Amino acid sequence: MRRRNRKLAALLAALALVAAIAGGEVLGRVQLARHFYATGFTMWAGYTDTFSACSAPLIDRARGTNRPNHPDGLFRADADMSFYWFRQGGEILHEADFHLNNVGLMSHIDYDLTPRPDEFHIVVLGDEMTAASTGSKSWPDFLQEAMNADAELARKLGPVRVFNFGHPDAGPYHMALFWQEKARRLRPHLVIVNLVLHSFDRLSEEFCEQYADERSPLKFYAQKFSSPKGRDAYLLIFCHKGGTSLADRDCDAGRPFALWLPKELAKDRADFAAVQDSAIRAFLDPITLYSKRLVGWPYLLGLTVNPYAERVYPVYAAPLPPEGDRIEFTRRALNRIRSDLAPDQGLMVLQSPYLSHVEPYADFAPARRLAATEPALAPRDMRELLPAGPKDPELRTYWQFPFASEKFSAKGHQLYAQMVKKAVVEFLRGNGRLAQAPPQGN
Repeated sequence: MRRRNRKLAALLAALALVAAIAGGEVLGRVQLARHFYATGFTMWAGYTDTFSACSAPLIDRARGTNRPNHPDGLFRADADMSFYWFRQGGEILHEADFHLNNVGLMSHIDYDLTPRPDEFHIVVLGDEMTAASTGSKSWPDFLQEAMNADAELARKLGPVRVFNFGHPDAGPYHMALFWQEKARRLRPHLVIVNLVLHSFDRLSEEFCEQYADERSPLKFYAQKFSSPKGRDAYLLIFCHKGGTSLADRDCDAGRPFALWLPKELAKDRADFAAVQDSAIRAFLDPITLYSKRLVGWPYLLGLTVNPYAERVYPVYAAPLPPEGDRIEFTRRALNRIRSDLAPDQGLMVLQSPYLSHVEPYADFAPARRLAATEPALAPRDMRELLPAGPKDPELRTYWQFPFASEKFSAKGHQLYAQMVKKAVVEFLRGNGRLAQAPPQGN
Protein backbone atom coordinates (compact mmCIF):
# COMPACT_ATOMS: atom_id res chain seq x y z
CA MET A 1 0.00 0.00 0.00
CA ARG A 2 2.77 2.39 0.93
CA ARG A 3 4.63 1.57 -2.28
CA ARG A 4 1.47 2.19 -4.26
CA ASN A 5 0.97 5.53 -2.49
CA ARG A 6 4.57 6.51 -3.21
CA LYS A 7 4.12 5.67 -6.89
CA LEU A 8 0.89 7.64 -7.00
CA ALA A 9 2.54 10.57 -5.25
CA ALA A 10 5.45 10.42 -7.67
CA LEU A 11 3.04 10.29 -10.60
CA LEU A 12 1.05 13.22 -9.28
CA ALA A 13 4.24 15.17 -8.68
CA ALA A 14 5.40 14.42 -12.24
CA LEU A 15 2.05 15.47 -13.63
CA ALA A 16 2.16 18.63 -11.54
CA LEU A 17 5.66 19.36 -12.83
CA VAL A 18 4.59 18.79 -16.43
CA ALA A 19 1.53 20.96 -15.88
CA ALA A 20 3.67 23.68 -14.31
CA ILE A 21 6.16 23.56 -17.17
CA ALA A 22 3.37 23.55 -19.76
CA GLY A 23 1.42 26.25 -17.95
CA GLY A 24 4.51 28.42 -17.59
CA GLU A 25 5.35 27.90 -21.24
CA VAL A 26 1.83 28.89 -22.27
CA LEU A 27 1.87 31.92 -19.95
CA GLY A 28 5.30 32.93 -21.23
CA ARG A 29 4.21 32.60 -24.85
CA VAL A 30 1.11 34.70 -24.22
CA GLN A 31 3.19 37.42 -22.56
CA LEU A 32 5.84 37.17 -25.26
CA ALA A 33 3.20 37.54 -27.97
CA ARG A 34 1.75 40.57 -26.20
CA HIS A 35 5.20 42.10 -25.87
CA PHE A 36 6.13 41.69 -29.51
CA TYR A 37 2.64 42.61 -30.64
CA ALA A 38 3.09 45.92 -28.85
CA THR A 39 6.76 46.59 -29.69
CA GLY A 40 7.80 44.55 -32.72
CA PHE A 41 5.60 46.18 -35.36
CA THR A 42 5.70 49.85 -34.47
CA MET A 43 6.45 51.12 -38.01
CA TRP A 44 4.69 50.30 -41.27
CA ALA A 45 5.13 51.65 -44.79
CA GLY A 46 2.28 52.04 -47.24
CA TYR A 47 1.95 52.94 -50.92
CA THR A 48 -1.27 53.59 -52.78
CA ASP A 49 0.17 52.34 -56.08
CA THR A 50 3.20 50.67 -57.64
CA PHE A 51 6.11 52.27 -59.46
CA SER A 52 9.42 50.62 -58.50
CA ALA A 53 10.93 48.10 -60.91
CA CYS A 54 11.64 45.91 -57.88
CA SER A 55 8.25 45.44 -56.23
CA ALA A 56 5.80 46.58 -58.94
CA PRO A 57 5.77 43.33 -60.97
CA LEU A 58 4.90 41.25 -57.89
CA ILE A 59 2.21 43.57 -56.58
CA ASP A 60 0.68 44.25 -60.01
CA ARG A 61 0.54 40.54 -60.79
CA ALA A 62 -1.24 39.87 -57.49
CA ARG A 63 -3.72 42.65 -58.23
CA GLY A 64 -4.26 41.57 -61.83
CA THR A 65 -2.85 44.76 -63.36
CA ASN A 66 -0.10 45.32 -65.90
CA ARG A 67 0.92 48.88 -66.73
CA PRO A 68 4.13 49.27 -68.73
CA ASN A 69 6.72 51.96 -68.11
CA HIS A 70 7.06 54.93 -70.45
CA PRO A 71 9.76 54.17 -73.06
CA ASP A 72 11.62 57.42 -72.34
CA GLY A 73 11.52 57.18 -68.55
CA LEU A 74 11.99 54.71 -65.72
CA PHE A 75 8.39 54.41 -64.48
CA ARG A 76 4.91 54.55 -65.93
CA ALA A 77 3.75 58.01 -66.90
CA ASP A 78 1.25 60.50 -65.49
CA ALA A 79 0.54 58.89 -62.13
CA ASP A 80 -0.19 60.36 -58.71
CA MET A 81 0.34 58.24 -55.65
CA SER A 82 0.81 58.54 -51.92
CA PHE A 83 3.23 57.18 -49.35
CA TYR A 84 2.62 56.73 -45.62
CA TRP A 85 4.55 55.91 -42.49
CA PHE A 86 2.08 54.26 -40.11
CA ARG A 87 2.25 53.42 -36.45
CA GLN A 88 0.55 50.27 -35.23
CA GLY A 89 -3.14 50.94 -34.72
CA GLY A 90 -3.54 52.66 -38.10
CA GLU A 91 -2.11 56.03 -37.03
CA ILE A 92 -0.48 58.00 -39.86
CA LEU A 93 2.89 59.46 -38.79
CA HIS A 94 3.86 60.92 -42.15
CA GLU A 95 2.34 61.13 -45.60
CA ALA A 96 3.55 62.36 -48.97
CA ASP A 97 1.91 62.72 -52.38
CA PHE A 98 4.41 62.25 -55.21
CA HIS A 99 4.05 62.32 -58.98
CA LEU A 100 5.38 60.43 -61.98
CA ASN A 101 5.46 62.90 -64.84
CA ASN A 102 4.61 62.76 -68.54
CA VAL A 103 7.67 60.68 -69.47
CA GLY A 104 7.67 58.36 -66.46
CA LEU A 105 10.22 60.11 -64.23
CA MET A 106 9.72 61.18 -60.62
CA SER A 107 8.95 64.88 -60.85
CA HIS A 108 6.05 67.30 -60.53
CA ILE A 109 7.40 69.00 -63.66
CA ASP A 110 6.55 67.65 -67.10
CA TYR A 111 9.65 67.18 -69.26
CA ASP A 112 10.36 68.04 -72.87
CA LEU A 113 13.31 65.76 -73.65
CA THR A 114 14.36 67.71 -76.73
CA PRO A 115 17.87 69.23 -76.48
CA ARG A 116 17.57 73.04 -76.70
CA PRO A 117 20.62 75.26 -77.37
CA ASP A 118 19.14 78.27 -75.54
CA GLU A 119 18.69 76.40 -72.23
CA PHE A 120 21.02 74.93 -69.63
CA HIS A 121 20.23 71.27 -68.97
CA ILE A 122 21.17 69.20 -65.91
CA VAL A 123 20.64 65.45 -65.66
CA VAL A 124 20.55 63.98 -62.14
CA LEU A 125 21.25 60.30 -61.46
CA GLY A 126 20.75 58.72 -58.05
CA ASP A 127 18.76 56.38 -55.85
CA GLU A 128 15.92 56.84 -53.36
CA MET A 129 17.54 60.01 -51.99
CA THR A 130 17.10 61.55 -55.46
CA ALA A 131 13.80 59.97 -56.51
CA ALA A 132 12.17 60.05 -53.10
CA SER A 133 8.85 58.26 -52.83
CA THR A 134 8.77 59.15 -49.12
CA GLY A 135 8.54 62.87 -49.93
CA SER A 136 6.07 64.87 -51.96
CA LYS A 137 8.72 66.68 -53.98
CA SER A 138 12.31 65.56 -54.53
CA TRP A 139 15.27 67.93 -54.45
CA PRO A 140 15.90 67.99 -58.26
CA ASP A 141 12.56 69.85 -58.68
CA PHE A 142 13.61 72.35 -56.02
CA LEU A 143 17.01 72.66 -57.71
CA GLN A 144 15.43 73.75 -60.98
CA GLU A 145 13.35 76.35 -59.13
CA ALA A 146 16.38 77.64 -57.22
CA MET A 147 18.58 77.89 -60.32
CA ASN A 148 15.94 79.78 -62.30
CA ALA A 149 15.24 82.14 -59.39
CA ASP A 150 18.87 83.33 -59.43
CA ALA A 151 19.10 86.40 -61.67
CA GLU A 152 22.85 86.03 -62.31
CA LEU A 153 22.48 82.40 -63.35
CA ALA A 154 19.49 83.22 -65.54
CA ARG A 155 21.53 85.89 -67.32
CA LYS A 156 24.58 83.68 -67.86
CA LEU A 157 22.98 80.29 -68.40
CA GLY A 158 19.51 81.01 -69.69
CA PRO A 159 16.57 78.90 -68.50
CA VAL A 160 17.70 75.89 -66.47
CA ARG A 161 15.97 72.55 -66.70
CA VAL A 162 16.74 69.67 -64.34
CA PHE A 163 15.87 66.10 -65.38
CA ASN A 164 15.55 63.60 -62.54
CA PHE A 165 16.62 60.12 -63.68
CA GLY A 166 16.85 58.79 -60.12
CA HIS A 167 15.38 55.40 -59.21
CA PRO A 168 15.04 53.81 -55.75
CA ASP A 169 17.55 51.01 -55.09
CA ALA A 170 19.82 52.07 -57.95
CA GLY A 171 23.56 51.50 -57.61
CA PRO A 172 26.39 52.99 -59.68
CA TYR A 173 26.04 50.38 -62.44
CA HIS A 174 22.33 51.13 -62.84
CA MET A 175 22.92 54.89 -62.82
CA ALA A 176 25.38 54.45 -65.69
CA LEU A 177 22.87 52.20 -67.46
CA PHE A 178 20.06 54.76 -67.09
CA TRP A 179 22.43 57.41 -68.43
CA GLN A 180 23.38 55.41 -71.51
CA GLU A 181 19.91 54.09 -72.33
CA LYS A 182 17.72 57.04 -71.35
CA ALA A 183 19.43 60.31 -70.45
CA ARG A 184 22.46 60.60 -72.73
CA ARG A 185 20.42 61.75 -75.72
CA LEU A 186 19.48 64.96 -73.88
CA ARG A 187 23.13 66.11 -74.30
CA PRO A 188 23.04 68.00 -70.97
CA HIS A 189 25.55 70.62 -69.94
CA LEU A 190 25.99 68.93 -66.57
CA VAL A 191 25.46 65.47 -65.13
CA ILE A 192 25.09 65.13 -61.34
CA VAL A 193 25.56 61.70 -59.76
CA ASN A 194 24.21 61.73 -56.21
CA LEU A 195 25.76 58.91 -54.17
CA VAL A 196 25.05 57.79 -50.63
CA LEU A 197 27.39 55.68 -48.54
CA HIS A 198 25.66 52.41 -49.40
CA SER A 199 26.01 53.19 -53.12
CA PHE A 200 29.46 51.61 -52.84
CA ASP A 201 27.77 48.38 -51.66
CA ARG A 202 25.26 48.12 -54.51
CA LEU A 203 27.49 46.14 -56.81
CA SER A 204 25.19 43.80 -58.68
CA GLU A 205 24.51 44.36 -62.35
CA GLU A 206 21.09 42.85 -61.67
CA PHE A 207 18.57 45.49 -60.71
CA CYS A 208 16.84 44.65 -57.40
CA GLU A 209 19.44 41.98 -56.68
CA GLN A 210 17.51 40.15 -53.97
CA TYR A 211 14.65 39.53 -56.41
CA ALA A 212 16.74 38.63 -59.43
CA ASP A 213 19.85 36.79 -58.22
CA GLU A 214 19.44 33.07 -58.91
CA ARG A 215 21.74 32.27 -55.97
CA SER A 216 19.21 33.73 -53.54
CA PRO A 217 17.19 31.05 -51.70
CA LEU A 218 14.34 33.53 -51.23
CA LYS A 219 11.11 33.62 -53.19
CA PHE A 220 8.99 36.77 -53.05
CA TYR A 221 5.21 37.00 -52.93
CA ALA A 222 2.47 39.57 -52.50
CA GLN A 223 0.01 38.37 -49.86
CA LYS A 224 -3.48 39.83 -49.75
CA PHE A 225 -5.12 40.95 -46.50
CA SER A 226 -8.71 42.19 -46.65
CA SER A 227 -10.14 44.76 -44.27
CA PRO A 228 -13.53 44.43 -42.52
CA LYS A 229 -14.91 46.85 -45.12
CA GLY A 230 -13.70 44.68 -48.00
CA ARG A 231 -10.67 46.74 -49.03
CA ASP A 232 -7.61 44.78 -50.10
CA ALA A 233 -4.02 45.45 -49.06
CA TYR A 234 -0.98 43.54 -50.35
CA LEU A 235 2.02 42.78 -48.16
CA LEU A 236 5.39 41.96 -49.72
CA ILE A 237 6.76 38.76 -48.13
CA PHE A 238 9.62 36.35 -48.78
CA CYS A 239 9.98 32.65 -48.03
CA HIS A 240 12.94 30.27 -48.08
CA LYS A 241 11.68 26.70 -47.71
CA GLY A 242 8.64 26.53 -49.95
CA GLY A 243 6.14 28.59 -47.98
CA THR A 244 3.89 31.10 -49.71
CA SER A 245 2.14 32.86 -46.81
CA LEU A 246 3.15 34.88 -43.78
CA ALA A 247 1.53 32.17 -41.67
CA ASP A 248 4.12 29.67 -42.95
CA ARG A 249 7.00 29.37 -40.55
CA ASP A 250 9.65 29.87 -43.25
CA CYS A 251 8.21 33.22 -44.42
CA ASP A 252 8.84 36.74 -43.26
CA ALA A 253 8.37 40.32 -44.41
CA GLY A 254 10.77 43.24 -44.45
CA ARG A 255 11.12 45.76 -41.66
CA PRO A 256 9.07 47.82 -41.65
CA PHE A 257 6.23 45.78 -43.14
CA ALA A 258 5.40 47.35 -46.53
CA LEU A 259 1.84 47.31 -47.85
CA TRP A 260 0.16 48.48 -51.06
CA LEU A 261 -3.33 49.69 -50.29
CA PRO A 262 -6.03 52.04 -51.58
CA LYS A 263 -5.99 55.57 -50.22
CA GLU A 264 -9.41 55.21 -48.62
CA LEU A 265 -8.09 52.30 -46.57
CA ALA A 266 -5.00 54.26 -45.52
CA LYS A 267 -7.22 57.09 -44.33
CA ASP A 268 -9.63 54.83 -42.42
CA ARG A 269 -7.72 54.26 -39.20
CA ALA A 270 -9.92 51.53 -37.72
CA ASP A 271 -10.23 49.62 -40.98
CA PHE A 272 -6.49 49.70 -41.60
CA ALA A 273 -5.71 48.79 -37.99
CA ALA A 274 -7.69 45.59 -38.56
CA VAL A 275 -5.48 44.78 -41.56
CA GLN A 276 -2.39 45.39 -39.46
CA ASP A 277 -3.78 43.11 -36.77
CA SER A 278 -4.40 40.32 -39.30
CA ALA A 279 -0.85 40.54 -40.62
CA ILE A 280 0.69 40.61 -37.12
CA ARG A 281 -1.29 37.59 -35.98
CA ALA A 282 -0.40 35.70 -39.15
CA PHE A 283 3.24 36.34 -38.30
CA LEU A 284 3.12 35.70 -34.53
CA ASP A 285 0.82 32.67 -34.35
CA PRO A 286 3.39 30.20 -35.72
CA ILE A 287 5.78 31.43 -33.02
CA THR A 288 3.41 31.56 -30.06
CA LEU A 289 1.25 28.55 -30.99
CA TYR A 290 3.39 26.16 -33.00
CA SER A 291 7.01 26.66 -31.98
CA LYS A 292 8.76 23.42 -31.00
CA ARG A 293 11.29 25.25 -28.87
CA LEU A 294 10.89 26.47 -25.31
CA VAL A 295 10.32 30.20 -25.68
CA GLY A 296 7.82 30.99 -22.92
CA TRP A 297 9.86 29.92 -19.91
CA PRO A 298 13.06 31.69 -21.03
CA TYR A 299 11.00 34.85 -21.45
CA LEU A 300 9.48 34.47 -17.96
CA LEU A 301 12.96 33.97 -16.52
CA GLY A 302 14.13 37.26 -18.05
CA LEU A 303 16.37 35.70 -20.66
CA THR A 304 16.83 37.31 -24.06
CA VAL A 305 14.45 35.61 -26.44
CA ASN A 306 14.38 35.93 -30.21
CA PRO A 307 10.96 34.60 -31.18
CA TYR A 308 11.79 35.14 -34.86
CA ALA A 309 14.69 32.67 -34.87
CA GLU A 310 12.66 29.81 -36.33
CA ARG A 311 11.25 31.71 -39.24
CA VAL A 312 13.34 34.72 -40.19
CA TYR A 313 15.83 34.18 -42.98
CA PRO A 314 18.15 37.09 -43.75
CA VAL A 315 17.34 38.87 -47.00
CA TYR A 316 19.83 37.52 -49.47
CA ALA A 317 22.77 39.68 -50.45
CA ALA A 318 25.83 38.51 -52.30
CA PRO A 319 28.93 38.70 -50.09
CA LEU A 320 30.64 42.06 -50.44
CA PRO A 321 34.04 41.96 -52.11
CA PRO A 322 37.02 43.81 -50.59
CA GLU A 323 36.68 47.57 -50.41
CA GLY A 324 39.21 48.07 -53.18
CA ASP A 325 37.08 46.01 -55.57
CA ARG A 326 33.96 47.94 -54.55
CA ILE A 327 35.65 51.24 -55.27
CA GLU A 328 36.89 49.91 -58.60
CA PHE A 329 33.35 48.79 -59.51
CA THR A 330 32.04 52.27 -58.72
CA ARG A 331 34.92 53.93 -60.58
CA ARG A 332 34.24 51.92 -63.73
CA ALA A 333 30.52 52.71 -63.60
CA LEU A 334 31.10 56.45 -63.21
CA ASN A 335 33.68 56.41 -66.00
CA ARG A 336 31.08 54.94 -68.33
CA ILE A 337 29.20 58.21 -67.87
CA ARG A 338 32.28 60.42 -68.07
CA SER A 339 33.52 58.76 -71.27
CA ASP A 340 30.28 59.75 -73.02
CA LEU A 341 30.66 63.45 -72.29
CA ALA A 342 31.92 66.05 -74.73
CA PRO A 343 34.63 68.47 -73.53
CA ASP A 344 32.02 71.15 -72.85
CA GLN A 345 29.88 68.87 -70.67
CA GLY A 346 30.58 68.41 -66.97
CA LEU A 347 30.23 65.63 -64.41
CA MET A 348 29.72 66.25 -60.69
CA VAL A 349 29.72 63.46 -58.11
CA LEU A 350 28.08 64.24 -54.77
CA GLN A 351 28.25 62.29 -51.50
CA SER A 352 24.89 62.75 -49.79
CA PRO A 353 24.63 62.10 -46.01
CA TYR A 354 22.09 60.51 -43.75
CA LEU A 355 21.51 62.06 -40.35
CA SER A 356 23.59 59.23 -38.84
CA HIS A 357 26.57 60.41 -40.92
CA VAL A 358 26.42 63.87 -39.38
CA GLU A 359 25.32 63.04 -35.85
CA PRO A 360 27.95 61.82 -35.04
CA TYR A 361 30.26 62.67 -37.91
CA ALA A 362 31.12 59.56 -39.96
CA ASP A 363 34.10 58.85 -42.15
CA PHE A 364 33.19 58.62 -45.85
CA ALA A 365 36.17 56.32 -46.43
CA PRO A 366 35.01 54.83 -49.79
CA ALA A 367 34.46 58.32 -51.20
CA ARG A 368 37.92 59.41 -50.03
CA ARG A 369 39.54 56.38 -51.63
CA LEU A 370 37.62 56.88 -54.87
CA ALA A 371 38.93 60.47 -54.94
CA ALA A 372 42.48 59.25 -54.36
CA THR A 373 42.12 56.64 -57.11
CA GLU A 374 40.61 59.00 -59.67
CA PRO A 375 40.52 62.70 -58.72
CA ALA A 376 38.19 63.55 -61.61
CA LEU A 377 35.49 61.48 -59.88
CA ALA A 378 36.11 62.84 -56.37
CA PRO A 379 32.71 63.02 -54.61
CA ARG A 380 31.84 66.35 -53.04
CA ASP A 381 31.12 65.83 -49.34
CA MET A 382 27.79 67.62 -49.07
CA ARG A 383 28.02 67.82 -45.29
CA GLU A 384 30.39 70.74 -45.85
CA LEU A 385 27.43 72.78 -47.12
CA LEU A 386 25.01 71.99 -44.30
CA PRO A 387 24.00 75.20 -42.50
CA ALA A 388 23.60 73.33 -39.19
CA GLY A 389 26.28 71.35 -37.35
CA PRO A 390 26.07 68.05 -35.43
CA LYS A 391 25.03 69.73 -32.17
CA ASP A 392 22.46 72.09 -33.70
CA PRO A 393 18.83 70.99 -32.98
CA GLU A 394 17.93 72.36 -36.41
CA LEU A 395 19.89 69.53 -38.03
CA ARG A 396 17.33 66.84 -37.27
CA THR A 397 14.58 68.74 -39.05
CA TYR A 398 16.32 68.07 -42.38
CA TRP A 399 15.49 64.35 -42.11
CA GLN A 400 12.37 62.43 -41.12
CA PHE A 401 13.63 62.09 -37.55
CA PRO A 402 13.04 60.01 -35.46
CA PHE A 403 11.26 57.39 -37.57
CA ALA A 404 13.26 57.58 -40.84
CA SER A 405 16.48 59.50 -40.30
CA GLU A 406 17.89 58.30 -43.63
CA LYS A 407 15.09 60.08 -45.55
CA PHE A 408 14.99 63.82 -46.23
CA SER A 409 12.05 65.74 -44.83
CA ALA A 410 10.28 68.26 -47.07
CA LYS A 411 12.52 70.89 -45.52
CA GLY A 412 15.53 68.68 -46.17
CA HIS A 413 14.77 68.35 -49.88
CA GLN A 414 14.51 72.13 -50.21
CA LEU A 415 17.70 72.66 -48.25
CA TYR A 416 19.61 70.01 -50.19
CA ALA A 417 18.57 71.68 -53.45
CA GLN A 418 20.14 74.92 -52.20
CA MET A 419 23.27 73.02 -51.22
CA VAL A 420 23.47 71.39 -54.65
CA LYS A 421 22.91 74.76 -56.33
CA LYS A 422 25.87 76.16 -54.42
CA ALA A 423 28.00 73.17 -55.41
CA VAL A 424 26.93 73.57 -59.06
CA VAL A 425 27.84 77.26 -59.10
CA GLU A 426 31.24 76.52 -57.56
CA PHE A 427 31.81 73.73 -60.08
CA LEU A 428 30.84 75.87 -63.08
CA ARG A 429 32.94 78.81 -61.94
CA GLY A 430 35.89 76.54 -61.28
CA ASN A 431 35.62 75.14 -64.78
CA GLY A 432 34.92 78.48 -66.46
CA ARG A 433 31.55 77.21 -67.67
CA LEU A 434 29.21 79.91 -66.45
CA ALA A 435 29.93 82.09 -69.46
CA GLN A 436 30.14 79.31 -72.01
CA ALA A 437 27.56 78.58 -74.67
CA PRO A 438 25.49 75.39 -74.44
CA PRO A 439 27.20 72.22 -75.68
CA GLN A 440 26.42 70.68 -78.99
CA GLY A 441 26.96 67.19 -77.60
CA ASN A 442 27.74 64.13 -79.71
